[in-house]
Amino acid sequence: MNQPRFLLFLGVCLMAWGAVASPPVLAMENDIPFALQQRLEEPLQARVKSLLRERNDLDNPYKRGAFSRSFQKIDDSTYQVSFNLDTAEGGLMTTQRFLYTLKLDAAGGAWRIAGKELQDTFSGLYRRDPGDEEFRKFDSFKLELERLTVEAAGGNLIIDNCDGKPEYLILSGENLAYQFDPPGDQVGILYDVLKKEKIKDFVFTPERVTIYCDQHACAELLASSFTGLRPATRADMGNVLKNYYSEYLHNLRENRHKNGFSGFHLPYKDDRRNVTVVIKRANVDHRVGLDYDNKEPREVTFFATDYGPLFSYYSRETQNSGISSYDLEKRLDLQSRYYDLEAFKGTVELGIEESQRMRADVTFTMVTRMPLTEVRFNLARLTRGRSAS
Repeated sequence: MNQPRFLLFLGVCLMAWGAVASPPVLAMENDIPFALQQRLEEPLQARVKSLLRERNDLDNPYKRGAFSRSFQKIDDSTYQVSFNLDTAEGGLMTTQRFLYTLKLDAAGGAWRIAGKELQDTFSGLYRRDPGDEEFRKFDSFKLELERLTVEAAGGNLIIDNCDGKPEYLILSGENLAYQFDPPGDQVGILYDVLKKEKIKDFVFTPERVTIYCDQHACAELLASSFTGLRPATRADMGNVLKNYYSEYLHNLRENRHKNGFSGFHLPYKDDRRNVTVVIKRANVDHRVGLDYDNKEPREVTFFATDYGPLFSYYSRETQNSGISSYDLEKRLDLQSRYYDLEAFKGTVELGIEESQRMRADVTFTMVTRMPLTEVRFNLARLTRGRSAS
């Protein structure tokens, strides 16, 4: 088995099959004085700022940089450090990891970036790109998903794509209605109580329906849930969808102008089926919805505005499979199916007189449960006056 490698990118790490127990960047230099550390960072900080000033044709930021604080000493006038460059172009983000070489111009002088060497490239994060939507009209619509039924006699549909594949459906239509009949156990009893005590929140006339789905599920829905599906234009959409679409584009473009890297995510795995149906009440900012994910222990979750997730239950397929209750309780959640964090240890040193200085040497041991090419993760950081992640 090859020695595994672990490469950090934005929200993604590339890794070979096996256990991971080593950090991704160059080894930390143990005795760099704080003043020297600050001087080494100056040209890198200038590079980060210059990237943030770059704009694309829409006047949005589309490049950003980040560098390691672990510098490797080559000699007294030469250090090397890892530098990540993210580039967002439409619906695709590319991350490049460089090895930067820093040189000292003269004794006591400034440090400069003298060279860079590309180490790795990752292009695997995608998002919806405004303006590539497709418009359709249909004669009828009927969706049956894990005890939820949604129907319309005829209407309009917007298909939003990600990486050229449908990922997001929005529809409205005549006689749009929904019916939810949960299992007849405690879930069903709870839902009956909610309908009686909060009838307006759960029994209403829908205005529109939004469906988030993986590419395979979206393709199946488009093929099986609609009749008379045919091309249309934006002008053909009724007032409900035209108003929604105008607001959607405005908000999305405004968000991209503020943060050119918002909305990126990993594509669905081929064996994952995920469909989320959100039903909006007419003239009121209230929604109910159902989420189906075949990789969750309980595949089905029902939720509502101001209530959050109300209850979850097993899919019909699981209920009819004959799997014992004991084995069902042992099922792992979505993220735990991929890896197990076995150990986390290390030291963190904070400066007292030098409050900006921090040193950390942390080791974690992670064992993957299956062959992986990407692993989702979050990095937390502390900024002056607040925390972020």
